[in-house]
Amino acid sequence: MKGVLLVSLPLVLLAGCTTVIEPTVKPTTSTSVNGVDVTSVVYQCSSEPNSETASSKLKSHFLVEHFSKDKVMLVTREASYPLIRIQAASGEKYASTDGAEEFWSKGDSAMIKINDQDYKQCIAKPNN
Repeated sequence: MKGVLLVSLPLVLLAGCTTVIEPTVKPTTSTSVNGVDVTSVVYQCSSEPNSETASSKLKSHFLVEHFSKDKVMLVTREASYPLIRIQAASGEKYASTDGAEEFWSKGDSAMIKINDQDYKQCIAKPNN
């Protein structure tokens, strides 16, 4: 019995010292288009319901393509919106010239506004 404990004890101690590192998947894809580096991020967003929509939140997906530090393209199924960087208190904020479309991000979180529809709970989706 003592022999079993002497052999088992070091194994238990080693198992207690093991650190498990979860694999992380980057939520971005980078490519070069005509010599310009483009970084693409897909966001999954929840829109807050209003009186005209169903009571459950609606899920939407948006693609944001970063062409430079000052320009992004917000892409939906219906259209693409060129946005330019504007001043933000925190994170990065971009808007169309008329202000109808906006994109704000900080880390993997974002907020998107398109034609008076706000998507305040957006998360960058990992690439699979």
